[in-house]
Amino acid sequence: MVLDGWGGDADPGFIMCIFQDWNDLGYAGVAYADPAFDEMYAKAYSTMDANERLNYINECQRIVYEDCPYTCICYDQSVQAINSSAWTGYVFNSLGMFGNERLDTYINLEPVA
Repeated sequence: MVLDGWGGDADPGFIMCIFQDWNDLGYAGVAYADPAFDEMYAKAYSTMDANERLNYINECQRIVYEDCPYTCICYDQSVQAINSSAWTGYVFNSLGMFGNERLDTYINLEPVA
């Protein structure tokens, strides 16, 4: 048995890559591999058309749901705290959260005058 934990953001880009063929590109420690998933994932990240990309992402999610390479036993609550009385310039995503990976937050963040 392996206990593992993953986190993602509003775009499923990174978090879905853990389901790529573990022999080639994936991060999954459960030896998961599905050529159909790999094909859809590659298509999802090689198209610029948002609707087409969404269709590929949905297909990726369907494949993973049916294959069930992981069993989720719990889900974390995402909690963020900011000191908006001392700092301004946070850049939030569509969920109202700022991410540590968002370069624009670091560029724009400054002390409140």
